[in-house]
Amino acid sequence: MRRRGLFAGVEIVADKTTRRPFARAEKRAESVAERAFEHGLIVYPSGGCADGENGDVILIAPPFVVSDAEIGEIAGIMDRTLTELNL
Repeated sequence: MRRRGLFAGVEIVADKTTRRPFARAEKRAESVAERAFEHGLIVYPSGGCADGENGDVILIAPPFVVSDAEIGEIAGIMDRTLTELNL
């Protein structure tokens, strides 16, 4: 995960040990964004981060006025979403 202040990027990889990315054609970031949206969280899918072509990243950008409870809710939704998608 990369972050700057409240802005965070969560990289989705096929192999957590080697950090091998998914093929971009699989559109994993888009799948995560769609499922998170179904759970009430808007995130931004991004691709091509691993080598200019492959790789998936989810960008999380809450407002500056987010509360600790809301950050917990965001983390919970992301955890549930990634678990449901076996990521």
